[in-house]
Amino acid sequence: MEPLSFEISGTKGALAFNWERSSELRFYSASDSASAQGFRTVLLGPANRAGESLGPIPAIGTAYIESQVFQIGDFIADFLPDGGEDSRCESGAKMTKRSRRNHAPAFEAKVALAAVKGDKRLAELAQQFELHPNQIGQWRSRRLDGAAGVFGPDKGEARTEPSVDLKALHAKLGELTLESDFLQAALTKAGLLSARR
Repeated sequence: MEPLSFEISGTKGALAFNWERSSELRFYSASDSASAQGFRTVLLGPANRAGESLGPIPAIGTAYIESQVFQIGDFIADFLPDGGEDSRCESGAKMTKRSRRNHAPAFEAKVALAAVKGDKRLAELAQQFELHPNQIGQWRSRRLDGAAGVFGPDKGEARTEPSVDLKALHAKLGELTLESDFLQAALTKAGLLSARR
């Protein structure tokens, strides 16, 4: 028997099919007369599920690639949300779209702390918190990287003070003092500001 073929035999006859000759089905009937016994070839026409669009020529049936397309289409149709009673999935399972989850920082910290403790493996934590192990590993790494900053900078690290231009600050301070003095004198002269201030 060829690798891409199969044969079904029974007490009343047999069917044989070969993918290399996918437009033919071989049929044997045990009830045929002795002179007519043997396999007969039945030619499959364009009557396939896609109609005439895939096989408009007589005796050319569903080819291997077309049958794969049908199988994939059936698989997808099983999980369509509007499958309803037509759904062919035996378990009745439905594919659901899961939206991206945003976790609170407190939850991330809790999970990272559990990972840092090391009481459980990442796979166990992933199952417990319903997360991917890679996500837990990332949060644990971030927690460990940021832990040193809690206690202050390393002794080897020099504190970097923000660079401030003192001359510019003194100049601005002098300018503002001058404006304030001028406005105070003008308002006092106009009688809008009391001299007791």
